[in-house]
Amino acid sequence: MIRKMACTCLLTAVAMFFAAGGAFANDVVKLSPEKCVELAKTQSMFVKASQYNVRAQENAVKSAATAFLPTLSGSVSAMHIYDKPQMELGGGATSGLDFSSIPKIPGVTDSINRGDLQLINLLMQSFANLKIETPNNIYTGSLNVEQPIFMGGRILNGYLAAKYGYEAQKYSHGRLITEIGLSADRLFWGYVGAIKGLEAVQETRQWFETLFKDQQKMFDNGLIIELDMLNTKIQVDNFKLTEEKMDNTIRTLADQLLLFVGLPQGSEIDPDTTMLTAADAGPVPAVEPGSVDQWVAGREDLLAMNCQLKALKSLKNLQLGAYFPMLTAFGSYGANNQYSTVEGDFQKSSSIGAQLSWTLVDWGKAWRDAQKVQCQLQAAQLQADNMRDQIRLKYFELGRKVDESKKACTIAKEDLETAQKALKVAKLKYDAQSITNTELLNARNQLTGKIVAYAQARINLILAEEEFKIAPLGSGSAQQTE
Repeated sequence: MIRKMACTCLLTAVAMFFAAGGAFANDVVKLSPEKCVELAKTQSMFVKASQYNVRAQENAVKSAATAFLPTLSGSVSAMHIYDKPQMELGGGATSGLDFSSIPKIPGVTDSINRGDLQLINLLMQSFANLKIETPNNIYTGSLNVEQPIFMGGRILNGYLAAKYGYEAQKYSHGRLITEIGLSADRLFWGYVGAIKGLEAVQETRQWFETLFKDQQKMFDNGLIIELDMLNTKIQVDNFKLTEEKMDNTIRTLADQLLLFVGLPQGSEIDPDTTMLTAADAGPVPAVEPGSVDQWVAGREDLLAMNCQLKALKSLKNLQLGAYFPMLTAFGSYGANNQYSTVEGDFQKSSSIGAQLSWTLVDWGKAWRDAQKVQCQLQAAQLQADNMRDQIRLKYFELGRKVDESKKACTIAKEDLETAQKALKVAKLKYDAQSITNTELLNARNQLTGKIVAYAQARINLILAEEEFKIAPLGSGSAQQTE
């Protein structure tokens, strides 16, 4: 009995666990355009990857700065000698040496008496077979300090190249923050547009189903022919298939939006579409070319390109620094038993000095490397000039696009109202048998298309205004949007 109750409790707990998991996977997420932009700027994978790139470049600057500082290194070594050499003093036995063969030097040889010669002979016999033993195991250890004094600008230009690269990465990250918001906005409104399209299709399918039921009754009473009813049935089936396809598309768009803004997959999105019914913004202000030039220079992408140009100039100077000499100061302090007769007897040693090195002939390698960087610099300068012109032209294009979207939205709204009136007239004429069923179906299909077109026109206007708004954002404005 107890075992049965335990099994029942376990099954209940498992069921509750999976039920809770399902509820978590299907959490409803309230999303608005502003919320999507906020999430994308903080949780998007692209933003996080860009942040890592900024940190990597920051570490590159710190690494380049360490080249100005002295380096401290230590070294130890151990060596065992198998065939050990021996140092011998003297030439072997010296007994019976004949001093008479020594050439006589006037004033010197005669002054050496017989006792002195005997003392010299005794000393030579004592050291004749003397051998100096060396340790079988030799150990050395030392601390070394090096300080660059003059490197021909290599260290300075290497540091400047890293610094400008870091600044370029920061500006690129700032522009990414701005652009990522627009991408999130596009994904959100693309999802909303698909939903609005699905709603229009569902509404039309329901309308056709109601018409089909009415026509069935009319056919049973002999008021219409079977062909009218069959044509309506075909429209119902087609819209059911379209509805299925659009539903799959919406699920795909939802997954992409959730992934982009860093929300859990499988969540149900409840979109805020109040902006679709909001009043249109005022007319786009007139833009003077001079005012455009003022903010073009402050765009993060152009600032990043300028920093890259500075980095290339520093890299070129670094290459040319190979033609200058290098002066380095060094010092060393250590101990070893290499010159001891006892293995544990360590002798201390220290040294200090300076080293000057100069590459006299490199067969033009450094010059060619500098010319390669110069070509890259010229190409980057052309790209920067072209980017500046493209951004300038894009701004005027975006202004025209906003005006165009407003006109398209007005026309789409008028077409929608006309299609609604046309459907009412077509329904009255069909009931009066003045038009065919095909004309009635076409009127309804036209209304569906106009509903979708008007929703899309509103979305295009919202996106055009948003893109035009962020176009002039520079480094200061971008920081405010983070």
